[in-house]
Amino acid sequence: RDGAIWVGTNGGLDRFRGAAVERVALPDLDTGVTMASSATGELWVAARNIVYRRPAEGGPLKPVPVRGQMETFTAVFIDSQQRRWMAGRNGPWRQEGDQFVQLPSPDGVPWHAAAFEFTEAADGAIWFNAHRYGLLRYADGKTEWMSGRKGFPQGGADAIGTDARKRLWFGYGDGSLRRLQLADRR
Repeated sequence: RDGAIWVGTNGGLDRFRGAAVERVALPDLDTGVTMASSATGELWVAARNIVYRRPAEGGPLKPVPVRGQMETFTAVFIDSQQRRWMAGRNGPWRQEGDQFVQLPSPDGVPWHAAAFEFTEAADGAIWFNAHRYGLLRYADGKTEWMSGRKGFPQGGADAIGTDARKRLWFGYGDGSLRRLQLADRR
C-alpha cells in the first residue's frame, strides 16, 4: 500500500521504492526471513524466533508476541479472512483472536517437522507442505494428507500458489506442474 516492494534475505530486509532501496536491519541475520502482507497493507515478517509487524501507515517494524513453542519460523501467510498463519520447525499455527493455536497433525501426534508454502483454496481450505508429511490440506479442524492421494504425487510440492481465478498450482522438483480448480463453497 505504500508503493514499496519488500524483499527479505539472510542479510536483512530491503525496501524498493522507485529507484531507491532502503535497508531495514533485523536481529538474528544468520537465519532465513519469511513475510506476508495483509489486505490492509500491514507487513508481517518472521526471522528465527521473532515476528514483526509494520502498520499499513508506515513506521518501524515492531515485535509481535508469540507463544514460546513457536520457533524457527519458515512461513507467514495471511488468508482472505485476514487470519495470520505461521509455521516453523514444530509445525503450523493459526491465529485465533490474539493467540496462535497449533493445527492438528494428520497422524494425531505432535508435529516433528517444519511447515512451509501456504495457500488458500476457493473453498477456504488451507494447503501447505511440511517436511516428513508432504502436501497437506487443513479444513474443518482437520489436517489431511494429500501427497500420494487424489492424483497428487507421493512427495510434497516445492511451490504452492493460488491464481486470480482461485485455482491451486503445485510445482514439483521433477519439473512438473499440477493445477487444481475447486468450486467456491463459501
